[in-house]
Amino acid sequence: MATGLLTKEAEAFRKHLHNLMSLIQSDDISPFGAALFGKSIISLNVKQSIDSQSLEISTRKSKLLDAVISKLESSPEKFQEVLYVFREEQVYRDIADSIEETYRNLRDDPSVRVLPPAMLEYAKYLQKSYNRAAFPMVNKWPHPPCQKVIKLAAVETKGEQVTREAFDPKKFSRFDSVNDYVQGNNVSLFSLTDLLETKNESTLSLVIVQGAPGIGKSTFAWKFCQEWAEGRLYQKYDLIVLLQTRERYVREAKELKDLFKHLNKKLSVNVADDVISRNGENVLFFFEGLDELPSHYFSKESLLLEIFRGALPQLTIVVTSRPWAAQQLVDLTNNQVTRRVDIIGFLKEDIYDYVVHSFGKGKDLKEFMQYFRTHPQLEMIMYSPLNCAFVVQIYKDFKQSQTKEDFPHTLTQLYTALVHRFVLQFMRNMPEFAFTKFVNLEKLPDPVNFFFYHLCCTAFMSFTRVSVQVAFSDADVGNVETLGLMQSRPDTSFNSENTQTHCFLHFTIQEFLAAFHLSRQSPEQQECFFQIHQGDPKFSVLLTFLIGLNCSIVKHLNRPSPSSELEPHLLHWLFESQSPEDVAAFLGKEVVFFQTYSKLAPIDIYSLTYCLRQSNCTWNLIVDLDDLTTVYEPTSTAAFTGHIDELSIFNANATAIQKFFFSLPRRLFEKIRFLYFYNREDINIGFEYYEILTSLFKEGLLQNLVEFQFNYAPSLSGIGGVIGALHECCSRLETLKIERCLFTESDILPLCKSICSPHSRLSRLALISITFEENILNFLNSALPHARALKRLDLSFNQLELSDIEILALATESSTIQALRLRSCSIGPDGAELLADCLEKNSSIMFLSLAQNQIGFSGASALAEMLKVNTTLQDIRLNEDKSITTSGAGLLIDVLLKHNKIVEHIEIAESCEPVEYGSALMTKTSRIKFM
Repeated sequence: MATGLLTKEAEAFRKHLHNLMSLIQSDDISPFGAALFGKSIISLNVKQSIDSQSLEISTRKSKLLDAVISKLESSPEKFQEVLYVFREEQVYRDIADSIEETYRNLRDDPSVRVLPPAMLEYAKYLQKSYNRAAFPMVNKWPHPPCQKVIKLAAVETKGEQVTREAFDPKKFSRFDSVNDYVQGNNVSLFSLTDLLETKNESTLSLVIVQGAPGIGKSTFAWKFCQEWAEGRLYQKYDLIVLLQTRERYVREAKELKDLFKHLNKKLSVNVADDVISRNGENVLFFFEGLDELPSHYFSKESLLLEIFRGALPQLTIVVTSRPWAAQQLVDLTNNQVTRRVDIIGFLKEDIYDYVVHSFGKGKDLKEFMQYFRTHPQLEMIMYSPLNCAFVVQIYKDFKQSQTKEDFPHTLTQLYTALVHRFVLQFMRNMPEFAFTKFVNLEKLPDPVNFFFYHLCCTAFMSFTRVSVQVAFSDADVGNVETLGLMQSRPDTSFNSENTQTHCFLHFTIQEFLAAFHLSRQSPEQQECFFQIHQGDPKFSVLLTFLIGLNCSIVKHLNRPSPSSELEPHLLHWLFESQSPEDVAAFLGKEVVFFQTYSKLAPIDIYSLTYCLRQSNCTWNLIVDLDDLTTVYEPTSTAAFTGHIDELSIFNANATAIQKFFFSLPRRLFEKIRFLYFYNREDINIGFEYYEILTSLFKEGLLQNLVEFQFNYAPSLSGIGGVIGALHECCSRLETLKIERCLFTESDILPLCKSICSPHSRLSRLALISITFEENILNFLNSALPHARALKRLDLSFNQLELSDIEILALATESSTIQALRLRSCSIGPDGAELLADCLEKNSSIMFLSLAQNQIGFSGASALAEMLKVNTTLQDIRLNEDKSITTSGAGLLIDVLLKHNKIVEHIEIAESCEPVEYGSALMTKTSRIKFM
């Protein structure tokens, strides 16, 4: 470990220690001792020891050389005198020259630093402590995730301030690999070795490593310090001091010396003085668990706050924390944080690696993976390495006990089973409970119930004081058993003998016990606590447990107003309650909005479909169903009456659609009026996609549909089957919008049949950016005069040939269409003239859009002539068409000002605005817009 040297003179001698031991002859020991004693390099006691014939020669050599090195550490100016003694004998002159050359190299090497004695001693103490330290929770059940599969990887958002949103593990779980997440979210991925590295080699003074409970923050800190102690990482630091904020000596530190914990108090004082004199240069403080400080800790000045704000300008600080406390630190330091990263946890592949490591590749592995695949809420729990270990071990326990109970599938159920196991394990060590097979935390026998109650009360104490206390003294815990849920160790920081400090095995366990204590209090107390803290992120885990322990708390959730959206975290809380009646009561009977345009994690879908099943309300949903594999399917169903009114589905393949519609109750879909499908280009849509959509309509699930939109299947024929099923089964359909699809003859004919039907209610038809096979539009144009219900037609973003435009123009001449959109349809001057000729005779079209075409001056002129006689057009859009020119725009304006009073609104490209009409237009701004 290259933390630094006491003196370079002593180090030069130490590097040749082995050679000196071999070279010095037994006959030379006494003469050397006399010569060195004469120059006051060794003491009389040392001289007498090396002269003693009763000692082994190796011991005498060691005493001699140790004394020399010790002298050079305290008096480096004696270096040349020592070399002089060795050069007196011819046989030692070469090694004396080598020692001097080594010294010169050390002297000229800027990377070799000289440390004060106290710092060097403390560095060695830290090295031994970190090397001796075990993996967190060692010897405690369950075994933590093995080093073979644990990922200490982190991500950092690029190009943003550190006051950004916290990393969302649910969002991360939606990606197949870390690399996919990095590429899709503008983040950088780096490892432990990169944490303090920058491209410009600048110093990072304050770095935050944040993450969810159990994600591996403590392991990250442990690994960081151990890598330094073993000489593998960050050797530029002379000291890396791990400060666990759960420790009382850290929280109560008044002076810098209090942070350098050691039995030798004088050493702590000297190290602090040395660090202060260097302004913290080459020293790193690693604060582990900022979120475990009392929440009021920073409400007043404190030593830690001074350190965070730069009391030691050259000190490097690394902090681990949950996101809410990390943001608090950013605010307290006026955004002096130089890097903020997130530990990313486990993906499916990591969970699988750990499960394989735990079960081996056999029957147990297959059974567990089958259960895992059918319960996606486990994935959300197991992204946390700690919870992953808990789930696997509890699953093994359930298998071995052959209990008839259901395996835990919520976070509360998981930690209930975990605490059950600790308590049961403790009880079996008591003779009177040796054969106990099951315990109920609500009905524990004495004295176990007393112990458990005391633990829960102790856990809750910190929260009732609106603080977060995670380390307790003997006085806090009292003379009770901790049931294996706490670990104890000697604490030398209290300046008293036999003092112990106690902390829960993990902060999340403390939160569960605190919630359990709260669940035993009166409903009024629980309601008050929940109402005060439900918006506070630092209480979110505790409140999750409280909802799981007492489902009636659901009625006190802040329900969104009818016009606002239901947040995903509320869905998760509702699912955690596992109480259908309370969920239904919370959702009520009004309209509920749940809208997300980002991909949903499995737990989002699972929670959403759970709430859909247990509702009596009307839903408006916008959801992304990419890779949907399962939805919530209860073992028994209750008679709820909720239904979906508006549903937008993004990026769903055929399997996802089938799973979503056919795994949920029919009642949810039978009243849908608005249904929209939107797909990315990379979504694999096969012919079975259309088959499943067709079956949806023929099954009668969507018989009340009023509006249907479908987007993106540019190379797949078959949309005609869907349109035919819509016509047959959805008699109330009024709006049909198809975008970026392929239309063949077999697709267009069902559409023509539908719009021509005397029973059709289809009043709005949009075929946008369609790939039409040759002459296919002729069928549509032929049907338009017979489409008596059709009022609005949109053919925007289609490449229309002149022949298509001619036929369309003739078709609209005698149709009932009132609005015609032909935006960006490659319409040129000739096409515009054809349309203008027909519009002279048309008496139904009131809205016309030719935006983003190239109709030119002649097209604008033809439209101007048409407007002299047309008596129905009220709104015309010609924006984003520079080809009209100022002259063409002038003709249109002139007609509107002098001849046509019917047109209420016209938009023309801004670049075409004629200057000469400026004053006249001032009085016509409500009709004419240049944009």
